[in-house]
Amino acid sequence: MQNEIPNLDAFKNAFKELKKSKAWRGSIDERKAKFKTAHDTLNQTYGRDLKLLFVDVSAEFDAVQGASGFSGYSEQLNAIVIVHKLSVITFMQLWLIALGIEQISAVEFSKNLFNEIFPRSAKNLVMINGLLVKADASANNDASNDNINDLNGQ
Repeated sequence: MQNEIPNLDAFKNAFKELKKSKAWRGSIDERKAKFKTAHDTLNQTYGRDLKLLFVDVSAEFDAVQGASGFSGYSEQLNAIVIVHKLSVITFMQLWLIALGIEQISAVEFSKNLFNEIFPRSAKNLVMINGLLVKADASANNDASNDNINDLNGQ
C-alpha cells in the first residue's frame, strides 16, 4: 500500500472532466456513460485494465442516503463495483484504493480532492461503511453519521 497519489494532476483532471460532464444529471444510462468515460481516462492514465461494474443502480436509490456505501473495489474481479447509486466521491475513493492507497488515506485524500473540485457538495458528506457518501437533509441530525467537516477535528 502507498500513501501518495501517483500522477495526481491527471487524477484530478479526470474528476474535473467528470464535473464538467455534470455526472449527476441525465438518465441512469447517460450518467453511467459519464462515469465510464472518466473510468476509461483513469485506466489509460495508469496503464490499467480495471473493469467498472454497476450493480442494481437505479433512480430509486438516488434519494437513499449511503446507498453507494455498498460499493467496493475487488482485486479478484479487477473491478470497481458501483452498487445502487452513482456517486462521484465513492468512485473517487474506490479508484484510490485500486491504485494501492490505504483505505484511511483514500478517504482523507478523496475528502480533500472532492472539497477542492466540488466544494458545495463536499459540505454534505458523511462517513458510512468506511466510505464518504452524500447525505440527505435528514442525515445531518443522525448522531451515528460523521459529517465530513468533523473528520480530523475540522
